[in-house]
Amino acid sequence: VKVELPPVVKTERKESVKVELPPVVKTEKKDTVSAPLADRSRTFLGLATSDLTSTVSARSARVGASLKKQLEAIQEKRANLSLPTSTELKEQSSKALKAVGPAAIAALYQEGEVTLPGVYALALLGSCSGFHLFLYFITVGYSFGIMIPVLVGLYVYAKSPVQNLTTLHSVLTVVWAIRSASFFLYREYVNWPQLHDKVVEVNQMAKLSSKFFCWLVYSFFYAAMASPCLLRLKSQASWGVFGKIALGLQGTGLVLESVADYQKSTFKALPGNRNQWCNVGLFKFSSFPNYLGEITFWYGTYLAGLASYEKPQEWIMATIGILFISIVIRGAVSSLGAKQFRKYGNSAEYLEFRRTHTVVGPIPFQKKPKTKSAEPPADIIFEPTQSEKSEQPAM
Repeated sequence: VKVELPPVVKTERKESVKVELPPVVKTEKKDTVSAPLADRSRTFLGLATSDLTSTVSARSARVGASLKKQLEAIQEKRANLSLPTSTELKEQSSKALKAVGPAAIAALYQEGEVTLPGVYALALLGSCSGFHLFLYFITVGYSFGIMIPVLVGLYVYAKSPVQNLTTLHSVLTVVWAIRSASFFLYREYVNWPQLHDKVVEVNQMAKLSSKFFCWLVYSFFYAAMASPCLLRLKSQASWGVFGKIALGLQGTGLVLESVADYQKSTFKALPGNRNQWCNVGLFKFSSFPNYLGEITFWYGTYLAGLASYEKPQEWIMATIGILFISIVIRGAVSSLGAKQFRKYGNSAEYLEFRRTHTVVGPIPFQKKPKTKSAEPPADIIFEPTQSEKSEQPAM
């Protein structure tokens, strides 16, 4: 089917016509709110909003200015607190030492005299070995806690004229300290190595608080024991007959203790004698000649300084020292005596010796028993150790 389409008619493109519109006129929107409500919107809590705005702005400005000043002050402090360099730090440290050093030395001695607090500080220094091993507070620390204050006293008072007997009084104390410390160390590490294991075991069980307590307390008593020597060095009092006798007592005690310790150590070092009763040398005449020598030495030291005790605190300090060592020696004799009774109680020879001898020597006018075998005192009960139960019956 043939469909006849109309012919395409080409039309010419006409130019566009610009139409100018009138300008838009902006009209202000009228406030439709009523007049009373509009008035209320311009106030807040009875104040005009314009006033509130100006007040807040003023206060904000003042707070901002204050904060700015504070910030500037902090920045200035930070600048002043800047860390010093190593050179500045060394200079400051040296200045501090120069300032504090004389004050610390003045606390130890004033006007060439060692003060009692200074003696205590030196005793603390000498006895601090107990922090290494706890029992050193009553062995090595005991010796050094007395020796160091006396040595410092000899150095300080050497600048002024000191009598020869006064110097000898302190020198004997230093010799005693050196001898006793050497004896303690030799016995622990050479003559009786098993003792060192016990010392280490006790140290492992000791608490740090206990060490500090013992350090402070024992050092005070050591300072009190050393005070007669320091008071004698400070005083210019004459010796007299009594002082010379006391000085001889001090030297006698030192010799007696030294010889007794040497004899017992030599006896115990022989094979098979470690657990045997020592009855040689001075131990034939005294049950504990080493303790007798030590208490004799300290009473001689105390009495030799008697003429130099002037102030009440000096009397109190020196008397505390001699009372302390008296109680310690008495406790040591009682404890070791009970231990020996448990250990050698089956020996008739030992029981006879204890019946007729004391610490100070043989008991005068002591009658011998009619029976050949000596019986132990009635008030003593023997309790053998576990190792002894298998070898001997209980008494």
